[in-house]
Amino acid sequence: MATRSAGTGVLITLVTFVIATVGLLVLCIVQFSGSEKARTEAKDLRTKLAQQTESGQKLSVLHEAIATQLTGGGDAALDQEKFNTAMTDLGVPSGGSVKSYIDSLKGKLASAEKTSAGLQRQVDELKAQLQPAEATGDGEKPSETASQASASIAQLNEAAEGYRRDLEAVKKSADEVRSNFDQRFSEYKQERDAEVEQLKSSKATLETRLAEANRKLSQFETQPSDPSLMVDGNVISVGGGDGTVFIDLGRSHRVQPGMTFEVFATADQIRTSSEQGLRGKATLQLMKVGDDTSTARVVRSSPGKPVVRGDVLANAVYSPSQRFRFLVHGKFDLDGDGRATTEEANVIRNRIREWGGILAEGDRVTGDLDFVVIGSRPKRPGKPLPDADEAELNAFTEAQNACDLYEKIEREATEARIPVLNLNRFEALTGMTN
Repeated sequence: MATRSAGTGVLITLVTFVIATVGLLVLCIVQFSGSEKARTEAKDLRTKLAQQTESGQKLSVLHEAIATQLTGGGDAALDQEKFNTAMTDLGVPSGGSVKSYIDSLKGKLASAEKTSAGLQRQVDELKAQLQPAEATGDGEKPSETASQASASIAQLNEAAEGYRRDLEAVKKSADEVRSNFDQRFSEYKQERDAEVEQLKSSKATLETRLAEANRKLSQFETQPSDPSLMVDGNVISVGGGDGTVFIDLGRSHRVQPGMTFEVFATADQIRTSSEQGLRGKATLQLMKVGDDTSTARVVRSSPGKPVVRGDVLANAVYSPSQRFRFLVHGKFDLDGDGRATTEEANVIRNRIREWGGILAEGDRVTGDLDFVVIGSRPKRPGKPLPDADEAELNAFTEAQNACDLYEKIEREATEARIPVLNLNRFEALTGMTN
């Protein structure tokens, strides 16, 4: 009876051991399945990390393109194709902004960090579950399955930690990109503000010049409010029948022999219109120049309008107090033969120099001009024939360019309120004779 009872106890013990072993095996299988799931998730995280790293590289390319645009490096303008390619590769939708992309990237980073935290909780749970199975029997060493699971968990922990570090690096890189972008934009804005200030300064300078030009122009308006501004000198006496006239201008006033003046009874009669018949009643030419007075002779007169004491003198080029600046353009017909030439234009230039005026070089209308003296209007040529030779085509092009330049100078001078004098007006305001 005692022997039967002992056999029964051994059997119960054996059955219990088998059940415990099977349960432990099932638990290990379950935990191993959890480890495989963790490996799969870690692999997915590595893939996401690689994508984030690639995004960081693409973002760096975009940053370089933006920096090139803002700093002026390389080409003067941003390569639009390169910019669009970088934006597309980075995942920024068409028409999207860098700011919205960075905000989106930060949202993805937050989501990834949340996923990482959840993964860490799973790892902690697995570790807690495996603790009872780390030893078998009475304090024996961990089973091979448990050791493999622990190793997998350690690798998973290491991968998760590396993922977090990479996420921090990507986040830091994104913050640096945004910071650099903000800095470049600030520098760009400062440069544009400086340009605006410079333009304001230039505008103020031009307004000052315009006011000065208006002041000068007012001296030549029809019937100016102060006609005396048009007057350069006066007739102080008239000689005998030889046409000798004495005026109150001499070397101290920078006049010289050969200069001519138009004679008007009063300053109110001085006109600047281009119409014919508005010359003075006579023209004087200086013969002998003294210190403060000069002797002149009448070289042109109007019937019934003799020169008398008190008549006023005018020459638009000459001024006792300042030197005017002139631009002479085009060809002139001084002798009235119907042919305008460059040689006759040079006569105008020489007279201006002799009378104390300053000639501007080139054919540009600048703000420092006082007068533009313009020659005969060139005729615009007809279109060349289809079989025209090279010489005819060159002549056509030259004539077209001459017309365009003439109209451009006339238009710019008018817009700038610079007096434009054709030959008739120039002669009427200077007393010039052929």
